[in-house]
Amino acid sequence: MKQGKEIFAACVCGGFDNNKGALIDKGTIEELTQYTKDIIKDAGREGLIIGADCTIPSDIDYARLCAIRDAGK
Repeated sequence: MKQGKEIFAACVCGGFDNNKGALIDKGTIEELTQYTKDIIKDAGREGLIIGADCTIPSDIDYARLCAIRDAGK
């Protein structure tokens, strides 16, 4: 994410792999929280949208998305 911001000098979106078995699908809430905090620490808050590609599979537990959102506060 940090490198994308440097290359494009613009807002970037991403951070999570949205495939089955990836962190967003199988990681613990603690792992999701730490990974989110690590993204923010590395890339900074400004010009950053944390997401998972352009879509998230509909069967991803909503609690996982809430944990990512809450970690970014």
